[in-house]
Amino acid sequence: MNERYNNKRILVQNHTKVIFDLKSLEAESAIKLRKFVDKLFGIMKALESLDHSPNEWGPMMIHIIFTKLDTATLRA
Repeated sequence: MNERYNNKRILVQNHTKVIFDLKSLEAESAIKLRKFVDKLFGIMKALESLDHSPNEWGPMMIHIIFTKLDTATLRA
């Protein structure tokens, strides 16, 4: 059990997968955008606690986030 839950590589992979699997925003909504941002920041904090820096992912992180946003939000 300890190996499963303390394996940093697997934990990092799982958190990274959650970022890619975040539900896309289909329409402009401040509430849904806030929930999206809160979830994304929570995942990023979890990755930081595992000694990874998603803030340094640069263009890749920006691309992932932009592909999840609705067109109205992207235009703003």
